[in-house]
Amino acid sequence: MSSTKPIPLRIALDWTPNTLHTGLLLALSQNLYAESSPPLAVTLISPDLSNYVTPAKQVEQGTADLAIVPSESVIAYAESAKPGVKLQAIYAICQKDASAIVSTTVKTIGDLGKDGRKYGSYNARYEDSIIRALIQQDGGEGSKLGIEKDTGKGNLFDRVKQGELDATWIFLPWEGVEAEMEGKELSVFSVSGSEGKGVPYGYSPVIARNAAAKKGVSEEALKAFCKATRKGYEIAMLAEREKGVVGLLSEKCGENRSRDFLTRSQQSVNQYFGGEGALGSMRKERWEGWVDWLREQDLVKADIDVDGLWTNDYLG
Repeated sequence: MSSTKPIPLRIALDWTPNTLHTGLLLALSQNLYAESSPPLAVTLISPDLSNYVTPAKQVEQGTADLAIVPSESVIAYAESAKPGVKLQAIYAICQKDASAIVSTTVKTIGDLGKDGRKYGSYNARYEDSIIRALIQQDGGEGSKLGIEKDTGKGNLFDRVKQGELDATWIFLPWEGVEAEMEGKELSVFSVSGSEGKGVPYGYSPVIARNAAAKKGVSEEALKAFCKATRKGYEIAMLAEREKGVVGLLSEKCGENRSRDFLTRSQQSVNQYFGGEGALGSMRKERWEGWVDWLREQDLVKADIDVDGLWTNDYLG
């Protein structure tokens, strides 16, 4: 291990630790950060430890150095043009979209556009407009959809399973696996769609920095972080390491999840980490397509420098 004093690096998580974060957890437990060059002292900030301040807000306030966020957050901050804040994605945790809209009451997403249908919203930027656009594409009336906002209880999916809500947005390798193990049949609607339908959805989640911070993370530290993080996710995807990975998850993940659940969840999420080249990397075309769609929907009105929203420069 290097005798150099480790550089502190605080990472704000988007959820309590789960299989989406396995690469980060492995990089910590395997001392990949501590033994990097320069060495890093990485701290993962779970939402319950930050009084549920959003990861992006933590970076804005300077209480975190990096944040796990959807690409929407990066775009929204660029549009707001807040002084001293410029979120920039430096690592795509998932190169494929691992999320979906799900329902237990309708068979097509267009059916959500009928009187009385209710969607459980997480209050995310652009979320409700995306849902209504998907309904319109499928022949429904997006304007008829009722929106019920999350009140902080985090129980929208439970309410969908119970039939209190008609649909919500979930993470397939977590809630989707949960429903499968419970024998709960779901109608699953891809956000990106197929055959010309859907939304050219961006990367989600990404790890973002504040590129405008006066005392930001050094280039050397960011490169070391991305290298160790990528190695962590590579380990997570190795079948021969599955037993050890699940053991770590059992220790770090809350909610009293079973080893069987964590095994299935990890197997599921592994298929979304890659698919577009080296782990963590992003494509310009994907960012441009996403921002262009938001502009076409009149959801983004400001002139945004798309190239400034992301970078692969720290991936080596």
